[in-house]
Amino acid sequence: GGRPHNALAFLAEGEIKGLAIKGDLPNYGVFDEKRVLEAGASASVFEWKGVKLGAPICEDIWSDAICADLKAKGAEILLVPNGSPFRRTADHERMGVAKARVAETGLPMLYVNEVGGQDELVFDGGSFALSAQGEVVMRLPMFEEAFALTIWEKGADGWACVEAPMADWVSGPEEVYRAMVLGLRDYVNKSGFPGVLLGLSGGVDSAISAVVAADALGPDRVRCFMLPSR
Repeated sequence: GGRPHNALAFLAEGEIKGLAIKGDLPNYGVFDEKRVLEAGASASVFEWKGVKLGAPICEDIWSDAICADLKAKGAEILLVPNGSPFRRTADHERMGVAKARVAETGLPMLYVNEVGGQDELVFDGGSFALSAQGEVVMRLPMFEEAFALTIWEKGADGWACVEAPMADWVSGPEEVYRAMVLGLRDYVNKSGFPGVLLGLSGGVDSAISAVVAADALGPDRVRCFMLPSR
């Protein structure tokens, strides 16, 4: 009846068992959520088979209030879905924020991030999980889709991850290069383009553009022509 929400649905046994609605709507940088979305009134906890799961959504963990509210409502694990775009400093910033919320609440966290290019944005993945002590207990790959299972057991001190994948993360120039390749690949494919046409000047910039395009799309989808040059 009003404006749309940014929401997470908890599905089980073929039914919607609960909804979590994003409470903190970012309105800076590439984000413009207050223009189109309505914020949720309070944080939501899902309960399933005796386990209470708190579900702050993306920006909801960048300040302490919503996670503290979920803790007060009995949440035992924090599940955080994210559409966090790539920046060269993003993975360090996300980890710092996540560890701060874990330290404040004493709750383990699973941070799941989107992967893929969308127009001028690239989402780099890099999903991870933290123990209640702030240790990294799971890492999924960056710049590629992944589907993984984590195994958790409950002890006297709460929930602990006992089995999970631990992928290596890229950094530095490789991180930037893979962001360029993924962004170009998804932009071209989602737009339905058959390929790209490049004018080569003989300089390093156009040469790198050709290599990125070939890695993103395959050489058969890249056509190049030489521009006049010395």
